[in-house]
Amino acid sequence: MHNGSMVMIDPEAGIIADREPRASLRPAVGPGSVLFRGTLKPGGGAHGTAYAFKQGCPPAPYPVRGQYSDHDRTLNLRGAGPIRRGCEVIGYSAQSPHASLLFTYLLDD
Repeated sequence: MHNGSMVMIDPEAGIIADREPRASLRPAVGPGSVLFRGTLKPGGGAHGTAYAFKQGCPPAPYPVRGQYSDHDRTLNLRGAGPIRRGCEVIGYSAQSPHASLLFTYLLDD
């Protein structure tokens, strides 16, 4: 789960993509939209490119790094997220709402 949306994580391909975006995000993000592309090492680190979405605009890429936590089954990615004026990316900031991405694992018993 990420931000109320169900996502798919493929560690071998290094991709995190939306599976079932929450209703409020569907105008900007569809099933299969890639949220992250890079290196994912279960139980270790992650680094690569995350993508921020805004309706009517192309995804905005930005670098992120993070760590898996086996203890609470999460992946937290951080990086200065894009700041936009309309569709144009005018800068990057650690205060951006996209600067911290938290993914929580839901496991079947």
